[in-house]
Amino acid sequence: MAYYQQLPINVQFSLVSNPPVGPVDVQTGLPPQFWVRRAASVNVSIFDSTNAAVDLSNMVYMQLVFSTSPNALAPSITQTVYQANINSNITYQAWLAGNATQMSFVLSQAATDVSLEGQNSLPYYMQLQGLTNTGNYITYGAGYVEFYNPGYNVPAPTGFYVSYHNQTSNSSQNFTVSPTSNLHTEWISLAGSPGSRNCIVSGYGLNPGAHVYLRFSTGTAFGVIIDVYDTSINNPILCTFTSDQYTPAGELHLVWNGTNYQVLDTIVPAAGTLS
Repeated sequence: MAYYQQLPINVQFSLVSNPPVGPVDVQTGLPPQFWVRRAASVNVSIFDSTNAAVDLSNMVYMQLVFSTSPNALAPSITQTVYQANINSNITYQAWLAGNATQMSFVLSQAATDVSLEGQNSLPYYMQLQGLTNTGNYITYGAGYVEFYNPGYNVPAPTGFYVSYHNQTSNSSQNFTVSPTSNLHTEWISLAGSPGSRNCIVSGYGLNPGAHVYLRFSTGTAFGVIIDVYDTSINNPILCTFTSDQYTPAGELHLVWNGTNYQVLDTIVPAAGTLS
């Protein structure tokens, strides 16, 4: 599978509006966040007022465009998805569950190597536009998103946890996080040689609505790739954390729905290598 270097961003747009509706990551309810020089996957879907997927069969292509401002003469990033890779026939329920998208824009490390003008972060103007087979351009949504400096520090874990545990990931292929309360923080220190490891987060004994914070940190153990699994290694991967010289730490916030975990938030301003 492909490893994106931050949590895939799911952006929902509406039918054409004036002014265009601003982009929001449906997983966080906030404008999307990106990390400079870190690849990202942006999943995009468009729905009407009844939550029916908009028919895009008349589009030649769709483009995601990032500029320093709405009036910029040239875009900073342009990514195109052609008709063959656009899927109009999805349901709103499948979209919210993260099981379907109309299109995915994959941004490379080179594409996201944009200027922050010496700041820790800088807003960029993102818009979704498309070309119809009759030669018309349509803008479905636009607004500011934020790009972060890879060296920006990650804050310490949230202090209002009820239970806390720390462990070190050395060379073991599999390790488990076993929350002991409905508000648990697990600090996982990376050590050992580079390579892939699997983190299974148990839901045993938790009530629906329980929160689990996973904090990954490292000193010099770069090149460690950790796949975080939902209760079993046979279940889908919740995210992937990769350590490198730009990514000393990251935090993942999970919520338990009674059966499975869902990703509520990530804090990875150190570089953004959660996916």
